[in-house]
Amino acid sequence: MTLEYSQETINDYEKLFEADEEYDVIIITGFSEKWAEKKDGKFIFIMPNVSPQIFKIILRFIPQIRFYDIFPEDFISKVYPYKVLLPDDLVTNIFTFHMSDHFAIFASWIEKKNDSYYNVRNIPYSFNLLYRARYNPLFWDSSNNWKSTNDSFIFSFINRNNLQAVRVGYSNGNHSIGCHTQNGPIFGFNDLYKRTEGAWGCVSNHYPKLEGMPTGIFNVDDYEVFQVINNN
Repeated sequence: MTLEYSQETINDYEKLFEADEEYDVIIITGFSEKWAEKKDGKFIFIMPNVSPQIFKIILRFIPQIRFYDIFPEDFISKVYPYKVLLPDDLVTNIFTFHMSDHFAIFASWIEKKNDSYYNVRNIPYSFNLLYRARYNPLFWDSSNNWKSTNDSFIFSFINRNNLQAVRVGYSNGNHSIGCHTQNGPIFGFNDLYKRTEGAWGCVSNHYPKLEGMPTGIFNVDDYEVFQVINNN
């Protein structure tokens, strides 16, 4: 692509779709030790072959990216780290899109119905992403106390590609959630909890033991916290 055509594209990127020539634009994402060095906690990209003109083209192509066709794992690992370049509502909408089938199941569990009671078209709740799956009908605070309910549950997807391969277990009503300032989310008395050093732990006490749920101490790639709002 010539510099002249690059400038033309910068002025109006839609001309790429109108031009007779067939141009293919490939943008490779992800980190590589050959592309960047980390210094003082920051990545310094060494890519002298990317001119300011080409970089402008890349920025103009962002609205044309088919974000909804990107696999959730790829979106989280390769796109989400650059969320500063994306509108906040777009990031939230993409998470909601990928989670819509899960939200239908969660809504059914909240009302203690079977997994298919609700579908993506009739979910009576809104799920507001607060932090990047567990349901808690109470609320966390800094009281360093335990809260109890029979409606709280934890779940495990044995096969994340099969929504039917899921197991859910409700609290027995004791020590349902823990509010401790030195920890992250705590479900049950160490049934599922975030440890102080960042790892997670799971020991069955006040929730049923679930098939597929790891036990002992383990690490997680990420976790999400949603605010559940009843639309009725």
